[in-house]
Amino acid sequence: MNLRKKIVASVATAVLVTAGGTLAGATPAEAAHRCGDEFIGIPFDQDANTTLREVVVWPGVAIRLKIKQFQPGVERVFARIQGQTRQGDQVWLDWSYTGGNGWAQCGPFTVSTDHRPNTSGAALRRPNGNTLTFRACMTTQDAGLVCTDWWT
Repeated sequence: MNLRKKIVASVATAVLVTAGGTLAGATPAEAAHRCGDEFIGIPFDQDANTTLREVVVWPGVAIRLKIKQFQPGVERVFARIQGQTRQGDQVWLDWSYTGGNGWAQCGPFTVSTDHRPNTSGAALRRPNGNTLTFRACMTTQDAGLVCTDWWT
């Protein structure tokens, strides 16, 4: 490998590591695609009437695990951060085939502007007949790392 290719490969690796494994500035659709086949990208302001789990921290930032039928009979689960968010706060969805004993992470997705919501990719609740376990997580500038309890 010549020197130029080595430098490009090193810079690309540094960008991925610095961005927590996702490319900085990736759209939810692009990031959800990298989360797994069970995921679709959804708009940053997507909401759902059904909240499965919720944690609210001072100063009024909530992390919620939500479920919604995006198509008739097809339930998807996603994480949503909302409230008094600040630019740079992050949200992601942890998912597990083993009840939370080992899991993968979809995200993080970064809040772009103060007081705006953001969401993770939306995962199939039961891909290929298997029931997944989920939790929603966030990091905020004021509260640090916060996750909901696991839900199946």
